[in-house]
Amino acid sequence: MSSPFFGLDIGVSALHTAQQLLDTAAHNVANANTKGYSRQRVSVVQAAPYTFPAFNRTGLPGQIGSGVTVSSITRVRDTFLDLQVQTQTSLQGEWDTRQQELSKIETIFPEPSTSGLGNVISKYWSAWQDLASNPTSAAARTALSEQSASLAMEFNRDSTQLGMIASGIDTQVSQQIITVNDLAKQIASLNGQIQRVTVTGDHPNDLLDQRELLIEKLSAIVPATVATHDDGTITVLVGGTDLVSNINARQLVASTDASGHTQPTWADGGAVALPSGQMKALLDVRDQDLAGYRSSLDTLAKGIADATNALHRTGVDANGNAGQDLFTYHSGNISGTLAVNTAIAANSQLIAAAASPNSPGDGSMAGLIADLQNAKAYSAGVAGVNLVGGMNLTTNTTARLTTLDASSAVGQTYTFSSAGPNSITLTGADGSTQTISLADMTSGTTQILNFDQLGIKLTFSTDAGPKTAADLITDLTTPGTNTVVAASIYSPQQTGSDYYASLVGRIGTAASQASEMSSNQQLVVDQLNNRVQQVSGVSLDEEATNMIEYQHAYQAAARVITTMDEMLNTLINGTGLVGRG
Repeated sequence: MSSPFFGLDIGVSALHTAQQLLDTAAHNVANANTKGYSRQRVSVVQAAPYTFPAFNRTGLPGQIGSGVTVSSITRVRDTFLDLQVQTQTSLQGEWDTRQQELSKIETIFPEPSTSGLGNVISKYWSAWQDLASNPTSAAARTALSEQSASLAMEFNRDSTQLGMIASGIDTQVSQQIITVNDLAKQIASLNGQIQRVTVTGDHPNDLLDQRELLIEKLSAIVPATVATHDDGTITVLVGGTDLVSNINARQLVASTDASGHTQPTWADGGAVALPSGQMKALLDVRDQDLAGYRSSLDTLAKGIADATNALHRTGVDANGNAGQDLFTYHSGNISGTLAVNTAIAANSQLIAAAASPNSPGDGSMAGLIADLQNAKAYSAGVAGVNLVGGMNLTTNTTARLTTLDASSAVGQTYTFSSAGPNSITLTGADGSTQTISLADMTSGTTQILNFDQLGIKLTFSTDAGPKTAADLITDLTTPGTNTVVAASIYSPQQTGSDYYASLVGRIGTAASQASEMSSNQQLVVDQLNNRVQQVSGVSLDEEATNMIEYQHAYQAAARVITTMDEMLNTLINGTGLVGRG
């Protein structure tokens, strides 16, 4: 038989269980707005029945229930959703960071605008055109000198700002390495606490939530792969290498590469593989996008400087002297070091606007340089080896090659050959060829040899005396003056305007793509978080309903105890009183 107190024990078990259900509901309500909290659920099972089959069991008709007990309190969590959130959070961190950094680069090139590099370049070419129209104007020369300085400073500014973004990324990478190491230590510490609770058979729900939140933060920075073990601990892998293993945390180190930039490495010097995450985005923008844009900016600056210098050297300044380089730069950092020749900056009379000496009204060289704005190539020969502008051809009498325009030529070497009396052929290295006729020149005249099919035009002038076509052919077929070198300003061959437009377009396209991908990835993460909330989030309405149910259960359990107490009172105090005096 069961004990007279058996029913009282059952009531107590019901009371304790209802109390635990109410406490857990209260805990859920209290943490409804706690980030990372997972709703907890009480698992209630029947207590072991009385009695079990045995030789000494009483003659009861069957087992009698002994009440209720709490088997476990667990958190409601979908592991598959957690893995998806970690993966997509890493991708979101990558695209968000990429969008932020590319938007910084985009602001450096605000095109189209009146303050960007494109407008400064346009003003530079216009200054050359103004000087070509009025080569004797001191104001035009000064304006050109100042505009050249403005162009150099604009290139310097843009290069410096790109460098500042790269330095800022170095700082961010260093900070993120510190953050990753701190998160790894916290996860390892929680691993130890969770392990101690798990081995006792309990469920460390709140500790698991804290660890899950740390993993989510870590996943935004670096791609974290998580493996769970039976003792409750996890191993966190980054790029296939364990960052956290049990209670041990490996450390990342901020190393400096050959270019002086910060790189994340393991303590043993090994590289950190980063397929996604904020850190990957920072490194990609700095080492690929930013490096590519700086290289393109250097190429743009070099194209303008080299083409200008090559033609300027063949011109004649206001003092009758051969021109010199207008721009200087250091090859390792062209856009950052571009500057106007200090001598020319100090004396604008050294600007070589003329093609011939003693020609104060000659602005043909300035005009040829102005035409570089829409040119794809320029004459880049070496005097004494190739035919270049400003050379004198001296067979019998002198004819001066005042200008050599190769602005629309294919970048290659062209060679002259005689095609018979009064005819000459120009052949490119690619086999392209054109034959034109020449005429005798009288003193003080000009003759243009226009190889329009090849994009090369030569202008000759005579001052000292006449020049026959035969003598001119002899000059042009003599080694040292029989080749024309056309150099492409940019590769693939295009104008400076097209090259700069391409650079701005690449930056804009990359920034737009990053912005779009960031928005799309945000939608994916939001949807996953909504699903997580549906599974693990706390519904205040649901908890309120549950608390009413648990309250009724608690009241009923209390009533059971009260009833049992009254029965015991009758048994103890009211039994055996008959016949007593």
